[in-house]
Amino acid sequence: MWISALLSACLAFAAAGAQPKPDFTGTWKQDSSRSTPGADPTFRYSNVVVHREPRLVVTTITGSRTKPDSASTQTFFTDRKPHPIVLRNGIQVDMSLRWEGDKLIFQTQAGALSAEETWSLSEDGKTLTKIRTGAGLTGETHEKYVLEKQ
Repeated sequence: MWISALLSACLAFAAAGAQPKPDFTGTWKQDSSRSTPGADPTFRYSNVVVHREPRLVVTTITGSRTKPDSASTQTFFTDRKPHPIVLRNGIQVDMSLRWEGDKLIFQTQAGALSAEETWSLSEDGKTLTKIRTGAGLTGETHEKYVLEKQ
């Protein structure tokens, strides 16, 4: 009897401590004034995300003053396993996603090249912040994208 009570108490404690994962579903548009997207200051960036854990479908739309908008869609899984994906430039990489608390981490590996992108959602759910870091043949990169929910 006491084992049953102890087990019930432990399960209730675990359930109370488990925090729900953020839902990134929505249409997100870059806030250029708070983003540091790299070399091109006219760069435009937005996402349409459908997030049904553990599946994440992300359509990315990019463009700039000198390049017309273009879109690509990728499907990801938050199962920590590497999955092959083909980037917009045609390069195939292995990508794995994992949760670290309420942050979603994208880890990319392609030979000697590696990158990590961290997604976090503001408390009110209206701001998505992405921090990208990478290391490769041309050195290290660091970019920050702040996107507002539309």
